[in-house]
Amino acid sequence: MGRAATKNKKQDDRTAAIYQALASHFPELDSRPKEVVYVYNPVAIRVRVVDESFEGQSYFQRHRRVMKALAPLPEEIVGDITMVLALTPSERDKHQNLVNFEFDDPSRSRL
Repeated sequence: MGRAATKNKKQDDRTAAIYQALASHFPELDSRPKEVVYVYNPVAIRVRVVDESFEGQSYFQRHRRVMKALAPLPEEIVGDITMVLALTPSERDKHQNLVNFEFDDPSRSRL
């Protein structure tokens, strides 16, 4: 990922709270918050959890686990989450979908 992509991944108090909630449920979570959560625009937050334990689980099961981790957060924060990706490491590394690719480089979607 290039410097421009990292620069475009804005952080704020909401992303910090989301990251902490996820880190408490997913011990292998990336230690770089910008790789997990960022502000896409003032009312849209994007989240990507990459965890080996998602292997063999349906998208629904994965999403439910992520949302369970976020449940203690205020509704105003959770309500701003517009995208949740729950991937295995191999799925992330293969860029199997455009949404995952866009998460790595948000500047490309704003061309």
